[in-house]
Order: sequence, then C-alpha cells, then structure tokens
Amino acid sequence: MLKIFKYMPARIKFFAFLSAFFAILQPFLSMLNPTITKQLITLIAKVQNGTSMNEVSLLFWNITTSGTSQSMIYLIIMAIGFAFLLMIVAFLSAFFAARTCIYGTYYLRKNLFEHLLTLSRSNLEKYSVGSLITRFSNDLNKIKDVIFVVVRGLVVSPFFVVWGLVFTTTTNVYLSIAIYIIIPFLVGAAVFAIFKLFPYYRKENWILDQLNELSKEDINAIALIKSYNLEEPRYEKYFNKNQEWFTIYRKNVVFGSFAWPIINGFVLFGNVAIFALVAYLIGSKGDDNVAKLIGDVSQFTANLSMISMGVFNTLFTINRLFRSSVSAKRYIELMNSKSEIPFVVSDKKVTSGAIEFKNVNFAYPIYKKGKLVDTKEALKNINLKIEAG
Repeated sequence: MLKIFKYMPARIKFFAFLSAFFAILQPFLSMLNPTITKQLITLIAKVQNGTSMNEVSLLFWNITTSGTSQSMIYLIIMAIGFAFLLMIVAFLSAFFAARTCIYGTYYLRKNLFEHLLTLSRSNLEKYSVGSLITRFSNDLNKIKDVIFVVVRGLVVSPFFVVWGLVFTTTTNVYLSIAIYIIIPFLVGAAVFAIFKLFPYYRKENWILDQLNELSKEDINAIALIKSYNLEEPRYEKYFNKNQEWFTIYRKNVVFGSFAWPIINGFVLFGNVAIFALVAYLIGSKGDDNVAKLIGDVSQFTANLSMISMGVFNTLFTINRLFRSSVSAKRYIELMNSKSEIPFVVSDKKVTSGAIEFKNVNFAYPIYKKGKLVDTKEALKNINLKIEAG
C-alpha cells in the first residue's frame, strides 16, 4: 500500500509525515491526562486523611510546592494546558491527514489520466470502459480512505498500546503486572479476530463486487434481457449470489458477536486483577500508601481502557487496510502498464507536411493449410504525392 505514495509529489509526502508525527504525539498527550487525574485523586484522598501534598510530578520531573493549595493549582493548570495541547495536536494530525487524502487523490487521478493518454489502443482494449471508470471513481475513493488510515489511523492506534505500556510500567511496577498478564489474552483474542473474521470480511467484499458487476450487467443489457425474456434466469443468478453474500455476512456477525465481547471480557478481567492487587498491597503494606494507590488505580484503569481501545482500533484499521489494498493494487497495475507503441525520441525535424509514395508495390498473400504459397499483386510501381494542408 505504501507504494501508492511514490505517485505523489514531495509536498504531499511531507503532509503525510507531519500527520504521522502529530499522530504519534496524540496518544502520548492522552496518557498524561490519567497521570494528572491520578494526582488530583491522590490529593483529595490525602486531604480526607488530614495530610498535605507538597509535590506534583510530570513524567520524570518532580515539582516541589508550598502545600496542597499550590499543588492543586499546578495540577489544574497542567490538566487544562495538556488538554488544550492535545486538542491542537489532534487537530493538526487530522488536518494534515485530510490534506494528504484530498490533494493526494487529486494527484493520483491526474497522474492516472495523463498516463492513460500515453497508452496505445491495444493497451486500453484490455480494460473495459466500466473498469476504467471504476478506477477513477470507486477505487480512488477507497484509496483516499486508506491514505487516511495509513498516515493517521495506523499510527494513532498502535501508539495507544505502546505509550500505555510505557506509562503503566513507569508508574507502578506491581500494578503493571496485571496489565502484562492481560496483554497475551488481548493479543490472542486479536489474532483470533484477524484469522477468523478478516478472511470473511475480504470474501464479503469480493462477493459484493460480484453483486455490483451483476447489477451493472443487468442495467447495461436491460433491453436485451426484456427482449429475450431473460428476467427469470438473471434473477436466479442474482438471487444465488445474494444468498452467498448473506451466508458470509451471517458468519461475520456470529464470529464478531463472540470476538469483541471476549476482548471486552479480558479488559474487565484486567480491571479485576488491578483491584485485587490493590487490596493485597493495602493488606500487606498498611494504610500509609492508600491515597497513592487510589490514584494509581484510576490511572491504571484509564490506561487499560486506552490500551484495549488501541487494540480494537488497530484491528479495524488493519481490516480497512486489507479492504482498500485491492483498489491500490488495481491503480498500481494500470500505472505500471507500458504502451506497446514506444515513444521515439529523434532529432529529425519535419521540413514539409507533404507525403510522397514512390514505386510502391502491394500484394495479397495466398495461404493454403496455414502456409503461404503465393501472392497476388494488386498494386505495382505506384507514385503518389499528397500535398501539405
């Protein structure tokens, strides 16, 4: 799919790079919000216990404050600031992704049209008019969607998982154990969904394309069908193909109704494991760190939700990528086709527009049993000149 970018100018590739860059920052900034929320919850818990909070943390930096009030002010400022920054980064990522899609599709369509002008008639006869129209319309629309997926969706979703694991590991080693226990189950459920559901998704798309082709054939040949009373056979053919699609669609629904709840179940199991570990830590270490543990629980449940969301969205992104890759391959196939009539570069210049034939002979070949046996002369020593203009 990345091969499609070689048909775009450098400016569009730069837009794609900017979109991907901001898409990497977006999950990182999203993970900061649970960190700040955790400290606010810890602060409230300490106030309830009659203790003060004289320090706030941001990533690997600790900021010393004069007391609980100043800590709360700092946390509120950080929460508002990072929320505003997250909004800007998300907007810029979506903005550059949209520009990549719109302008990228424009240049792809323009390049395809200019390439078709260079092809010979024999090249174009390999493709039907409907096929060429499909490549300019439906295929390019799908490519536009998959460009957005590549420069944004395929970056944002996996990095929710990556940054989620980084933040959980650096926050609380004990609670991160629960996350790492759940990860293999999430991956297993994801692999199940990929190998079970996605082949059916692809087959469903393939059958839908066949249904569209049948509909197109019926629309184009409707006069012929009615003239020869072919309505019943055509209906039978369309009905059978529609039943085939329905069977595949039903399997998609059945497998999907099991796959996604299973993944949700693993996420809930992860939350249970986190709370069980918190109960164990409180029982073993006493009440000294209860306020901090309460904040850690809020952060870890939020991180686990973001990680599971990243897994979900990554799966759907890969699915969309598979669905649209066919259109990209069809576009690249047409762009890679070369004219059977080579373009000749010559330093010879036309000095006169007149065409002159001198002593031209022409004979018809005579074949017997596939072999040339004789020729029949039709023209001999013809001299002809066609003046320019």
